[in-house]
Amino acid sequence: MRNLARYMFLAILSLLIIPVVGVSAQGTDYIPFPPYHVEPINKILHPRLAAPLFANPGDTFKIYVSGDYSVSAVEILDNVLGYRYGLEIKGVASLTDDRDGAEITDITVVEVSIPGDVVDGLYDIILSTSGGVFREPNSLRVLSSYPDMYVIGHMSDSHLGGWGGKYLEAYENFDRAIYTLESMGADIIVVSGDFIEQNKEQGIKHIMDLLSNLRIPFTVAPGNTDYSFNTKGLYLIEKYLAPDSSMVYMGNALIINIDAETGDISQQVVYDWIESTLERYRDISLKILNSHYPNWDPNVVSQKFIDFFRGMNEKYGISLFLNGHIHRNSVKVSETTGILTVTTTSTEVAPEFLGFRVLYGYADGSVEVPDDTVYDVKKFYVRYSQINVFQSTGQSALVVNGLSEEVSLRLYFKLVDNGLELLLNGSPVSEGVYRFSDDGVNYRTLVLDVTIAPGEKRVYVVSQGKDESPPTASVSVDGFKQYYYLIITAEDEGTGVAGMDVFYSLDNETWIACEYVVIDSWPYPTAPRDLPGFYYKIVLWDYSGNSATIYGVYGTPGEEAPGEGGPAGITIDLNILAIVGAVIAVVVVVIAVLRRR
Repeated sequence: MRNLARYMFLAILSLLIIPVVGVSAQGTDYIPFPPYHVEPINKILHPRLAAPLFANPGDTFKIYVSGDYSVSAVEILDNVLGYRYGLEIKGVASLTDDRDGAEITDITVVEVSIPGDVVDGLYDIILSTSGGVFREPNSLRVLSSYPDMYVIGHMSDSHLGGWGGKYLEAYENFDRAIYTLESMGADIIVVSGDFIEQNKEQGIKHIMDLLSNLRIPFTVAPGNTDYSFNTKGLYLIEKYLAPDSSMVYMGNALIINIDAETGDISQQVVYDWIESTLERYRDISLKILNSHYPNWDPNVVSQKFIDFFRGMNEKYGISLFLNGHIHRNSVKVSETTGILTVTTTSTEVAPEFLGFRVLYGYADGSVEVPDDTVYDVKKFYVRYSQINVFQSTGQSALVVNGLSEEVSLRLYFKLVDNGLELLLNGSPVSEGVYRFSDDGVNYRTLVLDVTIAPGEKRVYVVSQGKDESPPTASVSVDGFKQYYYLIITAEDEGTGVAGMDVFYSLDNETWIACEYVVIDSWPYPTAPRDLPGFYYKIVLWDYSGNSATIYGVYGTPGEEAPGEGGPAGITIDLNILAIVGAVIAVVVVVIAVLRRR
């Protein structure tokens, strides 16, 4: 998240206190979320990054904040294109949530009005309060009118956050799926759980960084691997993304995400909240449910769960139930609940690997799930050379179309603005360029529409001025059965690492190309395990043609004199040591992302 110091002066305006009127949960008809277990990192309870609100210019809506505050200003910011607006504050009230299980009981409710001239976009909500500035990214989607058809991207089971080869692949697959759906212009991405795995918050932080700068909305229901953090009291989904159960109001459509990671909903208050939400929006025809376990399988969901949602379908009419967990694709009407149910393959590692699907929901409640909109992210994808979150001055995108038809995509190059001329594949570009400032930092976005023929691969390289800085890398060596394998972390402050070659040597003069061996589902460069030690050489290059060579030694390969790599033990070329620039966030690209074998 970006530093919010720019807004702190607004919070000091404590004289602009709007009168607060006290109410309680029992005195209100509806709260747009079940009871919270932990406080979100940004204090905002609704709308959220993974439970956004759709609205039209001129609409009035409510923002729910953890705590009791006065509010002096509310802004919204499209943090990709830079549009910024102040919202009119219609009223501020205090709310006590006394529902069973509520850990967040003191709530401030801010009613605001969207100006009539707001440009369509996805906006951060920024509140200046007596307690500080609170900012929830990508939580408000403004549309001039609600569409008759929604394009929905469905994913499941990314299992981010662990370490080892298959987890590196999981990160790459997730990023490819997210960025491809962004470029396809989906109206929303729906994920059916199992986001995170191992290493506590590593995976969820990666997701939040990526999603906070995405151009399309996103929503999620927890899965069983996410639930393991709830049992430890961490509630990582709730802390970073959205309540464990949540809703997305889309004007003429509704999505309800269901916390059913144990095969049931743990609290009656959540069942009650789901029913009250369906009742509140009963006139909306397109109602979509989302939970992790397949609702058609009585072996993984409880009879209470089945009976409840069968009843909800009979009473309110459910258009679609999205599920995950089984890591494969299926489309069928559930024999238990009677609801059309779709599951989608994992973006981790799955026997049947595809990645994500696209389906279509209509305002009249009908749904289309075409067979030809299931996509394998190894065959059709957008891959940026580094995480596309305004952390570098250059960026490159590889677009691969392994489909049988032409595709039209919209790419977003999100850069820190260094004031130099913007270049696309070496030529100046001015169309589709957006510049804005946030927190005293200047940003620049290039929006590029491209058409890719069947079977075509194309690279788009965007820089500000000529990129003359070579990439760098750090190396560690580990052992696995008969192999030593090299774990390489490469980075580039310009247009991104394009690839690398890895060699080993016994005498530091004769170099042998490392064999790539699949270890824990991922190919690593390796040397034979029976060596007492070895020298290694890594040649890497970026998308602007800059290259660097890194030398090092592992173990005791012998007493031979050092070769061109310099003294044994040196791991970074002296040329690389000269790469010391201004404070620029450098994005790490793990060897998993860089493999060329």
